[in-house]
Amino acid sequence: MSMNEEPIMESPPEATGASAEGEGRRMNEISRVANMFFSPGETFEDINRKPTWLIPLLIALVFSLAVGALFRAKVLTPEVFEQMTRQRMEEIMEKRGAQMSEEMMEQALKSSRITYRLWHVFTVGSTLLMLIVIAGVYFLVLLLLQAEAPFKKVFSVVTWSWMVYAVASGVIAAITLLLKSPETIDPLNLESIAATNLAAFLSRRETSPAVYSLASSLDIFSIWFLILLSIGFSKISKKVSVKKAAIAVFALWILYILGKAGFASFQGVA
Repeated sequence: MSMNEEPIMESPPEATGASAEGEGRRMNEISRVANMFFSPGETFEDINRKPTWLIPLLIALVFSLAVGALFRAKVLTPEVFEQMTRQRMEEIMEKRGAQMSEEMMEQALKSSRITYRLWHVFTVGSTLLMLIVIAGVYFLVLLLLQAEAPFKKVFSVVTWSWMVYAVASGVIAAITLLLKSPETIDPLNLESIAATNLAAFLSRRETSPAVYSLASSLDIFSIWFLILLSIGFSKISKKVSVKKAAIAVFALWILYILGKAGFASFQGVA
């Protein structure tokens, strides 16, 4: 090389298409919320890079609590709830061939009033517990499938999928509650609020508990939730395709609804 020649500088390697595309797909929490409804596959890919759960959990709880408050204000008022409790206790004692004293009835009603006032606490606690249990079960299933998916990512997929379920079903339920007359809604038949499952077309009192339980499980939003789980698990797993994840997800769901129907038949209550 002569003294007058300038040294040839090597240009830095260009970013690969995959890495550049991955950088472009980074989403914040607001983008994730919107994209979960329209592009769940892409959203779960982003969740796989950075799993989160707090924001979707809070959104799901807000919708659940809002719909619950509306339902109690329009349908399940304190008076209706107390009347239902009284009827339920009388039915239980009648099946046992015994009579309930006024003192026992008053104690039962007192407990029911406490339950009614603390419904929001039960809603938050039961929702969180349910999501942890679902995530735990599917974490074990994915472990058996050698998916190499950590619990944090599994819980994130479950929570984001549940957010979609809570928002979609909550909006439909709220609209229906606002449009329907309270007298046309059976407080014992929550599934009849909106016709999104087969139980909406059945009478709870005239249908066997097992059949009613199965019908209530065949819900549009529940199936949507399961589909989202299948997509999400395939995105956070190294060796599990969408098809394989769907088989595992729906197989467990079928076992669950059959067990629930059997329990309802045994208890005599759907």
